[in-house]
Amino acid sequence: MRGKHRYRRLPSFPPVAGGSGGMNQRRKVVDPPGLEPKTRKICKAPGMPDRPTVHRWLFSDTDFCGQYARAREIQAEEIFDEIPEISDDSRRDYITGDDGQKRINREAIDRAKLKIDARKWVLSRMEPKKYGNRMEIDQPTQDYVVNVITAPEPK
Repeated sequence: MRGKHRYRRLPSFPPVAGGSGGMNQRRKVVDPPGLEPKTRKICKAPGMPDRPTVHRWLFSDTDFCGQYARAREIQAEEIFDEIPEISDDSRRDYITGDDGQKRINREAIDRAKLKIDARKWVLSRMEPKKYGNRMEIDQPTQDYVVNVITAPEPK
């Protein structure tokens, strides 16, 4: 069977502290997607499974894996929607000094810039094809290679 890849199913792991894998717990991890806290926070909540349990569910349950992937896509959309909200919020851009003069609040502006940059970075890692920085340029190199190979040699 050379050339064919055979994927083996990961072994089932015994339940660990934090949950046996009930559907109710799984539903809380992915539903409502994008609006719930992050997986790390969910797993720290009392009565919820720990992160290794969730990771085992992802490997062993294809339905849960699909739901989780869709939840992460929606979460990326939510993060993307936060970027214009952060940049449009100008409530803290100016502060009034002791002398009554309005001044630019550089700290608030820099904080907003940091929040936007952090979200852009996270998005580029979550969905690199959609939000990544890489630009692919398609150039017709095949014709050039053929012309170089078939060009006659000078005499």
